[in-house]
Amino acid sequence: MRMRRYPRKKKVSYLQTIPRDLTMHILSRVAASSAADISSIKQSCKELSEIAEDSYIYRHASLDKFFPIVEWSPLCEKKQKFLNKCKESSNPEIWYREALLDFFTKKNYALALRKFTMASEAGHVQALYLCCILMLLSGNKRGIGMIAKIKKDGIRVRLCCKKLIEELRQIWVLNPLLSQSRLLCSKHHRRTNNWSREDDDEDDCATCVAARHIELICACSHI
Repeated sequence: MRMRRYPRKKKVSYLQTIPRDLTMHILSRVAASSAADISSIKQSCKELSEIAEDSYIYRHASLDKFFPIVEWSPLCEKKQKFLNKCKESSNPEIWYREALLDFFTKKNYALALRKFTMASEAGHVQALYLCCILMLLSGNKRGIGMIAKIKKDGIRVRLCCKKLIEELRQIWVLNPLLSQSRLLCSKHHRRTNNWSREDDDEDDCATCVAARHIELICACSHI
């Protein structure tokens, strides 16, 4: 009597037991932290490589430490391909960087403001901070209240300011707005031009805090 043969069950990988949306969300968090790490993950297995090619991943990918603000030499093919996919996927960091160069070097203020707005609406914290700074530099005092609000919302504006200063040191700043008069507090509060604590003084008035940011940023001007 012949024994009945049953078809062998196909092996299922652990990844196939995890919902694709969850895997994609995890990979997007990795990409937001490090573009180099997501590149390494793509090489680990075929399934992760396929998921990591989704536009959702490229939309959230961080360009920090992987791409400088200004490239002084041509990009290799791999990096250029990655950058192009980020742009095609509407990565807000791309809009932010283009706006940064438009505003501080090319003097295309209207285009820069549109891109900063697009990036901030997409959740880019640094772009939101820059929108406040642009208002202050152009004399719009609404920026004072905006900085106070985003600080109250939990955004660490001191770190945003430091990051902007680091970015401006990578480019040649030509915007004449940075050489104009500074924002001053009518109450003549005593202020310093640096931070000795973890963040701005809670006792500082909103104008003093905004003025401190403008002073530090204007110090980066090469005009």
